[in-house]
Amino acid sequence: MNHLSTSLLFKFLWRSYQQRFLDSFETHIEDNHLHVVAPPGSGKTILGLEMVRRINKKALILSPTLTIRNQWKDRMLECFLIDDNAIPISFTIKKPATITFSTYQSFHSFYKNELESSEEKMLAFFVKAGIENIVLDEAHHLKNEWWKPLFSLKQLPDCTIISLTATPPYDSEPSEIAKYFRLCGPIDMEIDLPELVKEGNLCPHQDYIYFSEPEQQQIRYIIQYREQLIRFVSALKANEDFKNFILEHPFYANTEASLEAIYERPDYYSAILIFLNSIKFKIPSYKIQILGASPKDITFPSLSYEWIESLLQPILVEERENYLESEALLNSIEKSLRKIGAFDKKRVN
Repeated sequence: MNHLSTSLLFKFLWRSYQQRFLDSFETHIEDNHLHVVAPPGSGKTILGLEMVRRINKKALILSPTLTIRNQWKDRMLECFLIDDNAIPISFTIKKPATITFSTYQSFHSFYKNELESSEEKMLAFFVKAGIENIVLDEAHHLKNEWWKPLFSLKQLPDCTIISLTATPPYDSEPSEIAKYFRLCGPIDMEIDLPELVKEGNLCPHQDYIYFSEPEQQQIRYIIQYREQLIRFVSALKANEDFKNFILEHPFYANTEASLEAIYERPDYYSAILIFLNSIKFKIPSYKIQILGASPKDITFPSLSYEWIESLLQPILVEERENYLESEALLNSIEKSLRKIGAFDKKRVN
C-alpha cells in the first residue's frame, strides 16, 4: 500500500487557478487522464506533485532534461515533505521506487537496450515494479522515437497519465496533433497569461522590437569577424589531432556503453557525427541508428556555427577536466576562439 496521500502534504496556499483545478479533481480523473496546459511560472510542477499525491500510486515522472528532472525532486522536498526519508525515491529507471524521477532519454535508452525494444518485456517490468501513474512533463517536447514506448506504457493496468505542458503542438501536422491528444488525453484545464497577471504571479509587459542598420564601421567588423570564423572552422576540420580526439571520445569510441549519456545529450552526440561527416569520415550505420534515424533516409546538415557550439561547449568547458591529457590541444582551440572573440566567460559563442 502506498502512503503518498499522507506522506506528502502541501505546505503553502494554493493559487486560485490551482485550487479551481483541484476542486474538480474527481471529475477530471474519471478518464484516467489529467492534462494541464499552463505557461512557465504558473506552478505546473507543484500541481503535478499534488496530483501524484492524490492518485496515491507508484509514479514514474518523465522530464525532457536532467535540470527539470531535478526540479521535481527539489519542489517535492521544499513544498511537500517534512521528513526527507518519508518516501522512497529513485533516479534510476532500472530500480523504480515509490516515486521515480527520470528523463525521456533514459526511458528510451532503457526500453531500447535493456528491454530490447520489446513491449511485452517493458510491460512486464513496470507491472512487476508496481508503476501505475505516468507523469509526462513538457509533453510537447516528445521526439518521434519516444512515442511508441510511451503508448505501450499506457497499457499498464489501471494506469493514470498526467500530462503537463506550456504549449500543445497546435502548429504541427494534424496527425501529430491527434497523436499528442491520444497520448495525453483532452485538456482538463488551460491557464492563460491574463490570469497569472491578475494573480500577481506575472508582471504585465509589452514587447517592443526596434530595428537599426549597422554603420559602415560595424559592417566591416561583422565581415571581418565572419571571415575569422570561417578560417577557424576550416583549421579545426583540418586538425588531425582534433579529429583523433573526437574519434577517441567515449560517445564515439564506446557508443554502446555511453547510450544513456548520449540520450541525455543528443545534440552533443549529433554534433560529433556532423563534424566527422563534414571531414568526409565514414560513420558506421549503427552510430546513426541509435538516434532513431535510418542511414538511408538521413541527410547530414552542414557544420554550422550552432553545431560547432554544441560540439565545443562541452569539450572546452563542461567536460574539460575529463581530458587533461589533451589539454595542449584544447588550450590551443580555446586561444583561437578567444582571439576572434568567440569564447568568453566560459561560453563558446
